[in-house]
Amino acid sequence: MQDGLHCRMPLDELVSECGLQVSSNTLSNILSADGIHRPRPTQKPFLNMNAKAARLAWAIKYQHFDFTKVYFMDESLFEASALRSARAKGVLRRAGE
Repeated sequence: MQDGLHCRMPLDELVSECGLQVSSNTLSNILSADGIHRPRPTQKPFLNMNAKAARLAWAIKYQHFDFTKVYFMDESLFEASALRSARAKGVLRRAGE
């Protein structure tokens, strides 16, 4: 839980890296008992009319732009589908974070 890399690791990798002699299900139960889990969004906010209009204006403005030389960067993790299936879904967090 001390860095982002360990919070994003699948539980079986976390078990082996820490040298624990437990299953990933046992680790999940221990973390859950301590209030640490991978939360999933309960709902997605709908776009209002202003947000829809802004998205449409952006799309029209850049419809012929060459995005092959553009890097989009934020704190999200993007991976190819083959790699994504081997990774954990979500980040470990304490309740309320």
